Order: sequence, then structure tokens, then C-alpha cells
Amino acid sequence: MVYILFLYWYPIKENRAAFIGLGFLLGIAIDFFSDTMAIHAASTITIAYMRPAIMRFVFGVNFEFQSFKLSNTTRVQQITYLALLIIVHHFVFFTPNF
Repeated sequence: MVYILFLYWYPIKENRAAFIGLGFLLGIAIDFFSDTMAIHAASTITIAYMRPAIMRFVFGVNFEFQSFKLSNTTRVQQITYLALLIIVHHFVFFTPNF
């Protein structure tokens, strides 16, 4: 599931509504070609919505400054951030629909 990297590398200070919309379009496009009935779309929307909270948890207050760049953080923080995105995605994706 390489498309999670798009959500990882998307610019931080961009419009959040556009980011959530792009996440939905990405997820629905993957669902269309893999015939999975909007599971990818729900997962990508959840990641896009929770991304600021995850970034605040991993990077602290630093992420809210104008000069913040993902490349200026430590490897441990980058790996933790990516791992949390993947965990949230997989939790939503693999949770059975009741």
C-alpha cells in the first residue's frame, strides 16, 4: 500500500480541506480499480483527518511553526510518524464492517 506515502509527503501548510479531498479521490480511485467498496477511501480520509493530531503527538509544538520541515526532523520521529499513519490506516482498513 504505497499510496500512504502520498499522505506522508503532502506539504504540511497546505489547505486541509483540499488535502482531505485529495485523500478521498486517491482512495476512491484505488477502490474503483480494486473493487473494494470504498474501504481505501475511508482509510485515506481517516489518515488525512487525523494527520495534524498525529504530527502534534510525534513532533510536538515544533510542527506548528512556519519553518518546520519533515526533512529537518530525526529519523526516529520520521519513522514513528510513518508507522502511526500506517497503523491508523490498517486499523480502519482491516476492521470488519458490521
